[in-house]
Amino acid sequence: MDHLRRWFIKFSREWSRAGIIFENGEGVLNEVSLGLAFPTTNNQAEYEAFLAGLRLAEDMEAEEIKIFTDSQLVASQVTGEYQTKDERLSEYLALIKEKLARFKESEVKHVP
Repeated sequence: MDHLRRWFIKFSREWSRAGIIFENGEGVLNEVSLGLAFPTTNNQAEYEAFLAGLRLAEDMEAEEIKIFTDSQLVASQVTGEYQTKDERLSEYLALIKEKLARFKESEVKHVP
């Protein structure tokens, strides 16, 4: 990928905060921390962090992205390896797939 834009999305469950680190092909780094102002489950919070990363990638006009997440559940649901029966998670999943389709190329990986 030319000018690779990598998003590392991690969620700290203790403080209901999402930390997002952005790195492009030239090694330029940006770090964003956001708080969730509403109650969520751990899985919903992971999806919120993922969506925040995608929104920031759009704002940065990224065309090709790789997303690395520490959530095996989210990574596996986004890639289609796992399914979800939870209505709220299904809504998150649909939003994420819609946003991913806007990029020329995207890849999602689980990193423990």
